Amino acid sequence: MLRAHWPAEGTGCEVVSGFDAFPVGPVAYGPGAAGEGFLHSGGGFLLAHTGGGLNVGVSPAGFTLEFWARMEASSPEETLAGWYGSNGAQFAIVKPVSGVNNYLYVYTRATNGTLTSVSTGNGSYSTNRWHHFAFVYAPTPGRLTLFRDGVFWTRLAVPVGGIPTPGDFFIGGQPDSSLALSGATDEVSV
Repeated sequence: MLRAHWPAEGTGCEVVSGFDAFPVGPVAYGPGAAGEGFLHSGGGFLLAHTGGGLNVGVSPAGFTLEFWARMEASSPEETLAGWYGSNGAQFAIVKPVSGVNNYLYVYTRATNGTLTSVSTGNGSYSTNRWHHFAFVYAPTPGRLTLFRDGVFWTRLAVPVGGIPTPGDFFIGGQPDSSLALSGATDEVSV
């Protein structure tokens, strides 16, 4: 079930549940993967205050986070999208400093509060090219399946039984704005 969708057509309006995203720092709108997209300059991101209303990580059915992204470089570390609360990342997709390996980290916080990360593997993206990512979480058996550009990429072991996501939703950054994306995002959906 679609719970939230930010089409990025010249605004941060969310068209399903009303979780509008507001720019924090420099964010522009321009050519995206489908129409316009969010253009991130490395210092700005979008923030959607969800008030716990987008806590899809505890659903027995799991959830899917999907979006288009274009990364300008393999480093520095930058956040693509995810949920963050007072204790940090709850579920987040981050591009670490990877040199030429071009992999992503997925940070997950289990119901007991433990934060873990898993890698999507080398070659998960090319710089300066649009990629469509879909991260599909199944709480039982604790599996995250990644599709890149419509094709199965990898399957990762993540916490079993739920990943609480009651925090605010971030696009192209996180509360520490020093990890904001240099690139673009488009058509972000949960």
